[in-house]
Amino acid sequence: MDYYNVLRKEFGIKEKEIVILKAIEASKLSAKQICTQTGIPQGRIYEHLNNLLEKGLIEKTAKKPFSYFISDTRGNILLFMKDRIDSMVKAQSEIIEMMEKAGGEHIERIESSEKFTYTHLNMISSSKDFRMIGVHGSFPYFLYPAGFNDFIKLRNLISSKRPTISFTDPERILYVYKTYKKAAKEKRKISVVFESETFWKHIEMIKKGLGKAFLKKMIDDNIKKIRSGAGNAYLIDEHLPLQIDVNERSVGVSIKHKGLTNGLVIYSPDAVRMYSDVIEQHRKRAKAIMPILQKLKKEL
Repeated sequence: MDYYNVLRKEFGIKEKEIVILKAIEASKLSAKQICTQTGIPQGRIYEHLNNLLEKGLIEKTAKKPFSYFISDTRGNILLFMKDRIDSMVKAQSEIIEMMEKAGGEHIERIESSEKFTYTHLNMISSSKDFRMIGVHGSFPYFLYPAGFNDFIKLRNLISSKRPTISFTDPERILYVYKTYKKAAKEKRKISVVFESETFWKHIEMIKKGLGKAFLKKMIDDNIKKIRSGAGNAYLIDEHLPLQIDVNERSVGVSIKHKGLTNGLVIYSPDAVRMYSDVIEQHRKRAKAIMPILQKLKKEL
């Protein structure tokens, strides 16, 4: 991914600020040194530096004389983009809420794994109570490891073994990780119902592909997560042909078929009530995952 091109085209970062980012990517520089390297006049440099600091794209030393630097170029840029997306999600949610108060109803198509993932994350970020039914074969992000590196390892393993309903681009998976991490931190409740068969297949896959130590740590992460009140997961002995996501204002219904992800997002109070009932009926027939995790941990 060309991060600088994305910042310029999609997020409106000024050309001179891109030049500054490139100049300090490799080493700490003072404002004067940045002026020398970039040709930006000293009278304008602090305006650009302060903009970049405010956005979290660069950092500066704690004491004078100040130097400017980037500790993690990729991480800073991805986090900035994630924050901007969250702001857009919030604005969209406010618009949707106004539409609902006015009696409006809105439907959108899901025509790709990228659109599915964006919609899924959008619904989590704009909700205090997110519920879902996981489509057949899909292992929920809610149960992924707590650490980013382990999160990536598991995602890469799963992507190498089977098709996925969400995108697999490693450069953008940080969006997924940060959304779930932020949801846990902000006590946004996530409830997941998915197939028992899918769970046990993935447990064996993880055990063989990443080892028992990895699996045990992941189980510990999930036991802590559930005990913290961040949400819960349930296993059901049924085939689940659809992915169903529900929050307070909308419903997402998706399916993966012949390598393509398709579905609908419905912004409607009636749809929310109906699909909430569907998920609750499934949850009542399912088994809570906590005792299963505790037993599995003892057996490892």
